[in-house]
Amino acid sequence: MHHYLIVWSNPVDGRDDEYNRWYTDVHIRDVMQHTQGAIAVQRFRRLSQKPGPGGSSSRHRYLAVYEMSDPVKFTAGHSIVFTDAMPISDSFDMQSTLDAYYDPVIECTNEPGAVVDCTVLVQRIPEAAFTPRAVSWHRDELFLRLIRQPGVLGGFLGKASAHQMMPIGTEATGVIVLRTRDPAATIAAWDALASESAGGFLANPSIEAFEPLMPRLLSQDVVHADSTAREHTEAARRALGDRVHRAPIYAMPT
Repeated sequence: MHHYLIVWSNPVDGRDDEYNRWYTDVHIRDVMQHTQGAIAVQRFRRLSQKPGPGGSSSRHRYLAVYEMSDPVKFTAGHSIVFTDAMPISDSFDMQSTLDAYYDPVIECTNEPGAVVDCTVLVQRIPEAAFTPRAVSWHRDELFLRLIRQPGVLGGFLGKASAHQMMPIGTEATGVIVLRTRDPAATIAAWDALASESAGGFLANPSIEAFEPLMPRLLSQDVVHADSTAREHTEAARRALGDRVHRAPIYAMPT
């Protein structure tokens, strides 16, 4: 069974290019190289958002979805963060970052083995709306009907793991992630199903749409990268210079 780490983040204002080069060419490769249980990762950029109740909007513009087999070992691999082995660019706005580990409640792939870079839709479910009864509804009603919608390739409903790298607060106790070829139609179906079946469970969900910034990257492709790929990563690492966070802004768990 896969577990997931989802990271919502932003660059420091005006430093998007620097942030994206570091994140894509250095950081995720460091994570895939040095963390046990790492399976794959993919990065995305937000396209749009359908605000939920009260017109709330997300503060995050970028998303990274990590797949792993063991969150505890994956976290342990981050013990080298802020060292030369895993430098953190100071273009990365750490204060605004939200990251959370999720155990899948249910997951489904409609096209097994297919490698498709498509839009990802994400709904964060706050703690107050993710009671045991609500979890059952999201699993047995909403998710199972969403996954059958035309254009939906697969996805998962996740519940925040007991193990976390950082405190996650209450805004993302649950999450739904769907890959779709037709985001507008999927969002419309999502709204209709939620309004029809919710019974008070987020009848008007806030849904974010993200486009892929890169293909899904497998850990084995990093570990066994050829000389050209390794040199590309090292060039990006050298380009960081001394523009890195020197000490953790937060305390890593022991």
